[in-house]
Amino acid sequence: MAGTTIHKTTTPGEPTPELLDYISAHTSFSWDLARTEHAALPAGRLNIAWEAVDRQVRAGRGNIIALIWLGKNGERRAISYAELASLSDQFANLLEGLGVAKGDRVCPGGPHS
Repeated sequence: MAGTTIHKTTTPGEPTPELLDYISAHTSFSWDLARTEHAALPAGRLNIAWEAVDRQVRAGRGNIIALIWLGKNGERRAISYAELASLSDQFANLLEGLGVAKGDRVCPGGPHS
């Protein structure tokens, strides 16, 4: 799939992007090294939700912006790690209430507009 390269620039006062060179990061990536840098589950499995969100909250970074949602009509919403963790917990509780159990597969669907 061909695409346009997004060149990241920094503005004074904004944080430096975490990933400045995707090609280098991709070519040098190693799962063996990644497993040493993250909290591994039994059998070497990885819980990406823990790594991406919950670990940040536990480390005291809950108030830091995790992502910025941009709506179709120009809406913008900053979501912190703590808020994202709370929303994730709420969704997990909803699924549990619907009878979804650990290990079940869920395929979300909805309008594609």
